Amino acid sequence: MLKDLKAIVKLLGEIKKLLVGKNDMTDLEKQYQEYKYFADSRGMKLLGEQGLLDEYNEYMSECEKVLFTETDDRTMTYDLKVVLPKPSPALEKFKNRFNKFF
Repeated sequence: MLKDLKAIVKLLGEIKKLLVGKNDMTDLEKQYQEYKYFADSRGMKLLGEQGLLDEYNEYMSECEKVLFTETDDRTMTYDLKVVLPKPSPALEKFKNRFNKFF
């Protein structure tokens, strides 16, 4: 019973963070939008020239899995930890180099 109570308190703390505003998911959504600009033929060509095309596609796929996966309301878990994808330093450097144009 005490273990369940601690889990509930922990979840309430996480819910409070979500209701307050900024969280890891909003950061991931923002980052996804920044990288989404490269999803055109010119961006793909530039990524390919730098040898980052596969890495970019993998990163975007991981982001989409986290951001756009629908949850099953019938499934309930108390200890859920989602690992948010992060771009590699090379991909981040590439984005920052071209970010001024977007």
